Amino acid sequence: TGTLVLTGTSSVANYQAALRSVTYSNTNAAATFGGRTILFKVSDGTDESAQVSRVVNVVLPPPTLSSVSLPTQANNSVGVSIVPTIRWYSVWGAASYTVELSDDPTFATTILDTTIIHTGHPAFHSYKFHYNERLSNSTLYYWRVKANHANALYSSSFSGSWNIITITPANPYLTHPVNGAILSGNTTSFYWYSGQVGVKYLFYISSDPAFPGGGATIFADTTTNNTITVNNSLFTQGATYYWMVIAKTITVGVPGVVIDYSNPWQFSMPGLPQVVGYYPTGGVTIYNNPPTLYWYSLGYNPKVTEYIVRYRRAGSAMLGPVYGGNSLSNTQGIFSTTNINTFSAIPFALDGGYQYFWQVASRDGGTALDNTSYSPEESFFVYGNPTFIVCYPTYPSGGATTYTATPTFYWYPSVYSPVMYYQLQINEDATFTNAAEVTQTAIPTSSYTITGGQASALTAGTTYYWRVRGSLDGTNWGSWSTGASFVHSSTTTAASIATPYPVSPTSGTVVGVTNPTLTWSVYSADPLQFMVTWATNPAFTGDTFTSEVDHSGWMSSNSFVLNGLTAGATYYWQVKARLATTLVEGAWSTVAWFTTAAGSASVVPVAGSPVNGTPINSTTAVLSWLLPTKSTSALKYDVQYSKTADFSNAQAIRSLEKENIEIKNLDKNSVYYWRVSSTTNSGLTSNYSAPTSFNTGKNVTAVEEEVVIPTKFSLEQNYPNPFNPTTLISYALPSNSFVTLKVYDMLGREIKTLVSKEVAAGSYSVNWNGDDNFGNKVSTGAYVYRITAGDFVSVKKMLLIK
Repeated sequence: TGTLVLTGTSSVANYQAALRSVTYSNTNAAATFGGRTILFKVSDGTDESAQVSRVVNVVLPPPTLSSVSLPTQANNSVGVSIVPTIRWYSVWGAASYTVELSDDPTFATTILDTTIIHTGHPAFHSYKFHYNERLSNSTLYYWRVKANHANALYSSSFSGSWNIITITPANPYLTHPVNGAILSGNTTSFYWYSGQVGVKYLFYISSDPAFPGGGATIFADTTTNNTITVNNSLFTQGATYYWMVIAKTITVGVPGVVIDYSNPWQFSMPGLPQVVGYYPTGGVTIYNNPPTLYWYSLGYNPKVTEYIVRYRRAGSAMLGPVYGGNSLSNTQGIFSTTNINTFSAIPFALDGGYQYFWQVASRDGGTALDNTSYSPEESFFVYGNPTFIVCYPTYPSGGATTYTATPTFYWYPSVYSPVMYYQLQINEDATFTNAAEVTQTAIPTSSYTITGGQASALTAGTTYYWRVRGSLDGTNWGSWSTGASFVHSSTTTAASIATPYPVSPTSGTVVGVTNPTLTWSVYSADPLQFMVTWATNPAFTGDTFTSEVDHSGWMSSNSFVLNGLTAGATYYWQVKARLATTLVEGAWSTVAWFTTAAGSASVVPVAGSPVNGTPINSTTAVLSWLLPTKSTSALKYDVQYSKTADFSNAQAIRSLEKENIEIKNLDKNSVYYWRVSSTTNSGLTSNYSAPTSFNTGKNVTAVEEEVVIPTKFSLEQNYPNPFNPTTLISYALPSNSFVTLKVYDMLGREIKTLVSKEVAAGSYSVNWNGDDNFGNKVSTGAYVYRITAGDFVSVKKMLLIK
């Protein structure tokens, strides 16, 4: 503003030309025209229209470098951060600044050449080096700055250069978890080292690989230690993260100098593992109904809370999940199991004669069910009609005294189901013909302690018999178990022994060693001692295994180390307690089982179907088995089957490449025993599986699948009668039932058990050779035989004459 006075006699045109060529130097930051376009009006007093509106060659002064608030980065500073901040005084009129850094004092080459935009009216401008621009340690660098005007015709020059020497190195080296690790557990400890003391560390975790320059910081902390522990709940299942450590100096009162950065490493949280079904598969025929399904996971994630299993009959579609919130409603076609092991029986009987398809998925309880990833479909064929649950009493049995007024009864079912109901009866009559003294229905667990009111119906010192049956829905019941006997005591004494509970390893766990430690829990106010028994054969009667059994001595510890086990084998174990003072023994615990990891060794297979004497009513049987653990070696299988339990004169089928085989031309109405072993390509052969059996059944016609099912239960008169030495007893079942057929003398004493097993619907005959349960021949006289099949009971009389 104001008036520019021109003197002299030159014409207006000459003044205009002179103004266009003159150079204006702005050395005063407060000058009105600095960095602006000026309009000059040149007038001779009468004509004010002639004007000049162009100013050229305005020169901006070079910036002045500054170390204000940055004393450690002043000119000639030593020990400067590898990501320093440099600062200079602002130049009035500058639109931007050019910053250069070089390790050459002549700046012939530059390490940094960047432009900083002038914003606002600050006294200073600065530039902070980014992580990706970090400098080398112990290196001499030079830097300078130049101011730039928005008009390219304006000019400026660089400031003089300053130099700095960066700090000596103390590089943090990451050590754990290794790069690319998949975390597990509830927490993770991160470790690193630098070889320096007096250093603090900035620890960062980010979801963005571009960090620390980008991405959200998931976790950050400062420590002088070489480790830090982080709660894994901060991380999302299946996500990938990156972590880094920055080393800084410890300086009281001022921020520390960045010494060095570690290389970033990544880790991830395990996603829900993919699940693969491995039995039954390939359309194999299954005689046990409902069948038990087996699967394995391709990974491990401790957040897996349950498995979702769904199945469909051929021609139907798989069901989608039906749930309220995140809780699945089990129904036919889809169910869940919170069993931590990878197997489960379908909780509903299937339709015989149909092919079924099934698949399974693991689930985190915090995720929606419709986001689970199911395994590929596997298939199997259900033979015949549905069978029912069979229960096996374990304690008290064999006439054991209970030593308590309110004893606890233990049993186990033939199948596993996440939901099961049981009914218990206690009767003074071994045949359960009379009304039961105690009946308890809808028991949700496989044990029951009778109440004081129920115990009042029992008489001290009397022998009682008890039995149990199971149901998947609490309405449709399986057959009653065989009766187990005990002597009732009306007084609770010091001899009441707590029953231990197996803790580990249990329920199909695969252990990685051949000397696992068995552990159990028990609560007792009295001092106890314990005995462990174990075997590779799951068969047992009452409180002891019947074959291949070994056991420990009595001990005070709640754990026991097994030694010398075979890799790839399945073991069954249980434990019982006794009072340390009186040595009175309690009941055996429930049976637990585990498998030792095979590695590259062969695996002892586990029989799948048919098992436990299942009647198949056919002279053709499909034998199938499963591997409880995987071998890294390829396996082939050898199968033996025989009509004798000791496998004398056994038939053998060798070098099978799949886990099932069809056996044809079997004898009618015959019991067959079978077992299987595996062999690696290098010739390592496993032991045989625990033997099991099936019955071809009597009801086999020329067309094996045409089986005439009786319309009612019946027990026929034996033939011949009287007899010597053998007689034939026939019976008929309209539905699958657990059948007990026994011979008694006229005093009601049991002589011979002819049948005690699950039997499919059909007509059957069994021979009695006039012997007792110990193989001794009985004397001439009258005898009775009694059948129990579900709720059907019938008794008939026969006469043996010698």
